[in-house]
Amino acid sequence: MSIIDVNDHAPVFAAPWTPENPRYEFSVQEGWSESPVATFSASDKDSAIAFYDIIPPSDSFTIDKETGK
Repeated sequence: MSIIDVNDHAPVFAAPWTPENPRYEFSVQEGWSESPVATFSASDKDSAIAFYDIIPPSDSFTIDKETGK
């Protein structure tokens, strides 16, 4: 019997994200309206990205789980 790992590659986000520093940081000015602050995109060599999420959840920000916006 053989076991094959079909998830050999972790998702990769656009810079400045790196595997060594897996985060984005933003400053938002006071009085910010509900326009988008950022749009995130990732790729995965093994499969399509299933969804985007903010962890831990935020009372101030939301993310479209399908688009990353």
